[in-house]
Amino acid sequence: MFFSGKLGSAIRPPIARFGQAVSLVAANPGLASIDRRLRSAPGVGPIVAATRIAELPVRVSRLTP
Repeated sequence: MFFSGKLGSAIRPPIARFGQAVSLVAANPGLASIDRRLRSAPGVGPIVAATRIAELPVRVSRLTP
């Protein structure tokens, strides 16, 4: 990790939660499909895609292909 001390302590938990969110998206075929579509747009990376997916209504997040 690049950060140490108080900053490192503050940053590690959110980074770990983000990693878990990315894993959950990858494990769900419907969400993975949405993730691929979002990330195909210029400037949209894993953080933006995961944030947008997290903001979806629950019924949409249960999509399956």
